[in-house]
Amino acid sequence: MRALHAVPLLLLVGCAGRSAILLPADSTPEGAMPGNKTPHVDVPFVDGPAIADPGLLAWLEANRAHLLQLPVVVDFDNDLRGGGTRAWLGTEAPAAAANATTDATTAAPGGPIEVRLDDSALGVALIDHLRRVCPVGPRVCAVWLEGRWEAGLQIGGADDDTAPFRVLHFVGPADATATHARIEAAP
Repeated sequence: MRALHAVPLLLLVGCAGRSAILLPADSTPEGAMPGNKTPHVDVPFVDGPAIADPGLLAWLEANRAHLLQLPVVVDFDNDLRGGGTRAWLGTEAPAAAANATTDATTAAPGGPIEVRLDDSALGVALIDHLRRVCPVGPRVCAVWLEGRWEAGLQIGGADDDTAPFRVLHFVGPADATATHARIEAAP
């Protein structure tokens, strides 16, 4: 029994003069540090409705509890990829993007739905992902984003009812073939 008590003492004496943090055997660096973001886990997705489907908004509202992948087109406020951006579901910005005021609460059936992107769950800011994959010339860029539709949540004192899409994972660039929303496959 005394031999078991001597082991921790030997470990402490052996580490004297060294800077070391001893962690339990089942600890991982991610688990040992508070405030870390949840690591991404790949899950299978299946196609949902088309982005142009008039029932898309109702489908998004009905599937708030599910993980979704949505093609989103981002319109940068300037060519330098500075702070502000606007975003719509789909791969092309509306023709009158500069004057568009269509958000998730006022979208005409089948019309473009403007969304507020909440990237607070990402370890790297969404704008940094966009700067990495979007070419410098055009002001618009289409990407796939994974997350949850969270209607009614106000972000940063927003004065409108635009439903945010809480981005949990940056999937990558989207092209013209990105015509449908995706939903996590049932287990």
